[in-house]
Amino acid sequence: MRGRRRGKRRTPIGDANAAVGGRRGMWHSATLLQCALLLRQMPLSVTLALPSGGEEARTTKIVGRRLLVDGQPLHIKGVNWNPVPKGGVHPKDLDFRGFVEVDSELMARAGINAIRTYETIMDKDVLDTLWRKRIYVLNSVYINAEVPCSSVVEKVRALRDHPAILMWVVGNEWNYNG
Repeated sequence: MRGRRRGKRRTPIGDANAAVGGRRGMWHSATLLQCALLLRQMPLSVTLALPSGGEEARTTKIVGRRLLVDGQPLHIKGVNWNPVPKGGVHPKDLDFRGFVEVDSELMARAGINAIRTYETIMDKDVLDTLWRKRIYVLNSVYINAEVPCSSVVEKVRALRDHPAILMWVVGNEWNYNG
């Protein structure tokens, strides 16, 4: 029969490997895509304890393809935020604290409710400012393989109870930064 494929039928995991070219150098993309495919099938519930301020613990769940925060769907309207002054160089001139007040105000007025970082925001004052504007943070904790994996645990432990943290980001442009 013309047009019909011969051989094994592909599973979703096989499709994930094919989607990234199946090349040995792309193992990390295949792994992340495989995890994403598997997570689509499983409900995930995480309860985050908030620090002082009188707020109750927040529950974050992934149900199917929807992100629920306290049982309500969260439609993320986000931007990548990498505050480097004009003429500056990343990451040497990265200045979260120097830009957070002005930038968060502009983002809030524009309807932005989430940011993704290129480097980890470790400064809790910066996270507090973002949270006062109800801006969630998708905090990058492992940018590339030049950093030891153990650094992820330290970062997550230090910030895991902060209400601004919505999720952790692992990896960024592995084809360039791997």
